[in-house]
Amino acid sequence: MMAINLWGSDKKFDVYLQRIEQSFSQRVLVLPTDDPATSSFLAFAVCPGFALGQPARPRQTAGSPT
Repeated sequence: MMAINLWGSDKKFDVYLQRIEQSFSQRVLVLPTDDPATSSFLAFAVCPGFALGQPARPRQTAGSPT
Protein backbone atom coordinates (compact mmCIF):
# COMPACT_ATOMS: atom_id res chain seq x y z
CA MET A 1 0.00 0.00 0.00
CA MET A 2 1.16 3.51 -0.73
CA ALA A 3 -0.21 6.69 0.84
CA ILE A 4 0.65 9.98 -0.84
CA ASN A 5 -0.37 13.62 -0.74
CA LEU A 6 -0.10 15.56 -4.02
CA TRP A 7 -0.50 19.25 -4.80
CA GLY A 8 -3.66 19.62 -6.90
CA SER A 9 -2.22 22.76 -8.50
CA ASP A 10 0.92 20.97 -9.78
CA LYS A 11 0.96 21.11 -13.60
CA LYS A 12 1.97 17.44 -13.73
CA PHE A 13 -0.76 16.32 -11.31
CA ASP A 14 -2.60 14.29 -13.98
CA VAL A 15 0.65 12.66 -15.13
CA TYR A 16 1.54 11.64 -11.57
CA LEU A 17 -1.95 10.27 -10.97
CA GLN A 18 -1.85 8.25 -14.20
CA ARG A 19 1.54 6.78 -13.26
CA ILE A 20 0.27 5.79 -9.82
CA GLU A 21 -2.85 4.22 -11.36
CA GLN A 22 -0.75 2.26 -13.87
CA SER A 23 1.67 1.09 -11.19
CA PHE A 24 -1.13 -0.14 -8.93
CA SER A 25 -3.43 -1.66 -11.61
CA GLN A 26 -6.01 1.13 -11.21
CA ARG A 27 -6.43 0.34 -7.49
CA VAL A 28 -6.25 3.95 -6.33
CA LEU A 29 -8.53 5.70 -3.88
CA VAL A 30 -8.62 9.51 -3.95
CA LEU A 31 -9.62 10.99 -0.60
CA PRO A 32 -11.13 14.44 -0.20
CA THR A 33 -9.21 16.95 1.91
CA ASP A 34 -10.13 20.22 3.60
CA ASP A 35 -7.56 22.01 1.44
CA PRO A 36 -8.59 22.21 -2.25
CA ALA A 37 -4.92 22.64 -3.22
CA THR A 38 -4.03 19.08 -2.13
CA SER A 39 -5.33 15.59 -2.78
CA SER A 40 -4.62 12.48 -0.76
CA PHE A 41 -4.34 9.07 -2.37
CA LEU A 42 -4.18 5.49 -1.19
CA ALA A 43 -2.88 2.97 -3.72
CA PHE A 44 -3.12 -0.78 -3.24
CA ALA A 45 -1.11 -3.61 -4.76
CA VAL A 46 -1.79 -7.31 -4.51
CA CYS A 47 1.29 -9.48 -4.12
CA PRO A 48 1.13 -13.01 -5.54
CA GLY A 49 0.94 -15.59 -2.76
CA PHE A 50 -0.19 -13.05 -0.16
CA ALA A 51 -3.57 -13.58 1.46
CA LEU A 52 -5.13 -11.21 3.94
CA GLY A 53 -5.83 -12.76 7.30
CA GLN A 54 -2.95 -15.23 7.20
CA PRO A 55 -0.13 -14.58 9.67
CA ALA A 56 3.29 -14.01 8.22
CA ARG A 57 5.92 -16.68 8.75
CA PRO A 58 8.65 -15.64 11.18
CA ARG A 59 11.95 -14.65 9.55
CA GLN A 60 14.86 -17.03 9.90
CA THR A 61 17.83 -15.46 11.62
CA ALA A 62 21.37 -16.70 12.03
CA GLY A 63 21.48 -19.38 14.71
CA SER A 64 17.72 -20.01 14.73
CA PRO A 65 16.41 -23.54 14.10
CA THR A 66 15.15 -24.24 10.60
